[in-house]
Formats: sequence, structure tokens, C-alpha cells
Amino acid sequence: MTSAVIVGASDGSPTLAAAEHLLHRLFEEFGRPAGAIGCTHLVRQGRPHVAVSLTVAAVPEQVPADLGLACEGHRRGPAELAEAAAEAAREHAERSAGRAVVFPGAETLTGSLSVRDVLTASAIDEVVVLGGGRADPADRLDTRGHVRPEWRAGLLTLAAMPGGKDVLVPFEVADPTPCCADHA
Repeated sequence: MTSAVIVGASDGSPTLAAAEHLLHRLFEEFGRPAGAIGCTHLVRQGRPHVAVSLTVAAVPEQVPADLGLACEGHRRGPAELAEAAAEAAREHAERSAGRAVVFPGAETLTGSLSVRDVLTASAIDEVVVLGGGRADPADRLDTRGHVRPEWRAGLLTLAAMPGGKDVLVPFEVADPTPCCADHA
């Protein structure tokens, strides 16, 4: 294959962190073309887990037997995982769902930036403030070193929230406190 293709993959990752690890491993194995986007996808059918989708230059002929893989209508691996992989690839291709972990410009989104700079320097199409609509291009965003936009209606959208005096922060935090952690 000479042009980039979207591949869905699933190994049954139980957490976002495990799926992100899988995503980075697959980029190492399959290659990462310029402009590549890699996403995680929550799987709600069958056994809940997290699948991934990624843009690659070509899919190797050999993949681990325990990996579900889907690309351009073809599926490989265990049926349940291949089905989850196909759904992840479909969502990515339609730009209807998926939490972007790897995307153009992600590495530049560190520290405090204007929303305008975020939109200019990365593949993010819009920044929305929870309960408040689109962020103003002049608003400041403190990335906290963790930016995970999502596909929404064809746009790569970063959800943000007020983070203090005159600053926004990404809604998703790098290390969230597990529910019930303080009283388990």
C-alpha cells in the first residue's frame, strides 16, 4: 500500500492506559506516516474494553494471533476483538468517535498556550468549554501536559473547563482519582 490506511485493533485492553500502550506499540510495528492519528475507542458490546484505531502506511502480513485487526473490510484474529477493531476503524474513518492520543502537533501542546495557538499548531479543530460553547481564540489553555481531543461530528474537538483565574484546562486529566478511592 502506498497511501495511508486506517486500521482498527483490539487486544482486549481493560484500561485507557493499556490501550495507549498498544497504540504506541502498533505505531512502532506498522510505522507512523506523516499526519497520522491514533485513537482509543470504548467498546461497550460484548466484554467492555478499549480498542484503538490508527493511520498507518501499510499493515504487516503477520500480526499476533491474539490481536483483533480490521482494515478496509478485512478482519483478522479472534472474532470478538476483530469486531471491536472494525467498529473502532469505522468510527475513526467517519470521524464520529475516538479519543486522539497521537495527532499532528500533539508534541507542541505543552504549558500555557492561547486557544488560537492550539488550533494553529495542531490537528485540533475546536476547543469547547463545558457548558459554555466554543472557547475564544484569545483564551489561555494550560495543557498540564495532557491533551486528548475527541472526534465529534467530523471535528477533532478538545473539551476544556475553567481551571482558575482566566485559564482553561483540558477536561481529561492525566491521572484521575478513581471513583470511591477515598472511601473504598
